[in-house]
Amino acid sequence: RRANLHINLIETKEKMLLERIADLEAQLAALSNAAVPAQDDDLVNGKKVFISYSSKNYPIANAVRELLAQHKIPSFMAPESIPAGSNYTREIPEAIGECFAMVVLLSQSAQESKWVSKEVDMALEDNVPVIPFLVDIDKPNRQFRFMLGQCQFIHSQVDAGKANRELVARLKHLQAAARSVA
Repeated sequence: RRANLHINLIETKEKMLLERIADLEAQLAALSNAAVPAQDDDLVNGKKVFISYSSKNYPIANAVRELLAQHKIPSFMAPESIPAGSNYTREIPEAIGECFAMVVLLSQSAQESKWVSKEVDMALEDNVPVIPFLVDIDKPNRQFRFMLGQCQFIHSQVDAGKANRELVARLKHLQAAARSVA
C-alpha cells in the first residue's frame, strides 16, 4: 500500500510537471508569434537617444533611461549599451552619430566632466538635437551656456513630473521626425 501511494505521488508530480512544461511551451510559442513592437524598428536602424551624463549622476541617468523605456523610446547609455571589451572611444562617437537626439544631464559634476563636454560637442558638430536636462543647477556654467545657448533647457529640479513629461514629449516629436526622414 505504501508503495502504491509513493507511485501515485510520483505519477501526480510527473503529470503536474508535464502540464507545466506544456503551459510554458505554449507561452513561449505565443511570445515568438507576437507582433514586434514599433520601437524595435528604431533599435534595428540605430535610432536612439544618447544619454550623456557624469558617472556621479548614474542613478539619475538610469532613471531617465527607464523613463524612456516606459515610453518606448530606445536609448544608448554607457556602460550598459557598450559591449564588454569594446573601445569606448570608438563606440561612443559611433552611437552619437547614429542617434536622433541627445539628452545631456547637466549637473555640477557633468560640467566638470571632459567626457560630457566631448559628447555634447560631437553631437552639436553632427547636428544632433541636444536637450539639456538641468539636474542640480539653475544655470549652466559659461562653457555650457556657450555650447548650448540655442537649446531650450528643461529644469528638472523645479517640478520633476512636469520635466519628465516635457522630456518625453520632445523626444517623441524628434523620434517621429527621425522616422519620417528615414
